Order: sequence, then C-alpha cells, then structure tokens
Amino acid sequence: MREIKFRAQDLELEKYIYSYDNKNHDNNFYYHLAEFFKIIHLEPERYIIEQYTGLKDKNGVEIYEGDIIAFTLDTVKSDGSYTEMKHEGFILWEFTAWYVTVIGYGYFRLSHILSNSETEVIGNIHKNQELTK
Repeated sequence: MREIKFRAQDLELEKYIYSYDNKNHDNNFYYHLAEFFKIIHLEPERYIIEQYTGLKDKNGVEIYEGDIIAFTLDTVKSDGSYTEMKHEGFILWEFTAWYVTVIGYGYFRLSHILSNSETEVIGNIHKNQELTK
C-alpha cells in the first residue's frame, strides 16, 4: 500500500505546505491530514492541491501530481533500429492510474516510465509553466 500524502501550493506565499509532519516524522497521520485540509478549506482559491504518487525519481525526490519529469525511452526509428529519445512530461491521475502526458506523444503509465528509464523531477506545471510548452 502506498503512502497517502498531499501537498498544496500556496499561491500567495509561493511555497508548499504538506499534509504530513515532515520534520518529526510522527505517525499521527489523520491529525495532520485533517489540519492540512482545514487550512485549505478556509481559502480554497489560494491553494493548488497535489497528491503524492507513491513513487520517487532517480534522486529519491517524491513525485507528485503536476510534477514535470525528464526521462529517456527507447524509440523505434524508421529503419527498425532503436534509439534513446529524451522526453519531458507532466504527471496526472487518469482513469485508474498515474500517467505521464508527453505533448505530441500521448499518455504513458508512470510505472512503465520509471521501470524503463532514469527519471528526474525537473519542475511543476504550476511553478514552471514554460516547461509545458
């Protein structure tokens, strides 16, 4: 079972707040989750909520919904040979799984990308919109 975590980008203060106690690593999960959503509920237009995928990149960075990742995949060339191509895509929950959306290529399952590529979080669609163009 994966960890259930959320983070919210505070648009006013331009920083993230988290649904868990990252400093003390205590186990009072429901308390922190309730406090997190109580804060968000007071000013919902101020925050963008993102859920943790339960996965990490090659550097151990947690991957959240909305993160932009860089990765390489083997791609078949027109002559039938393979080449590694670099891609960037952003994370979203679609249907019943986490996916990576790569503009011009479509959707890939995040678990497939992580098992076949060295993946690195390079930004977030809310903070680095220039990376999504």
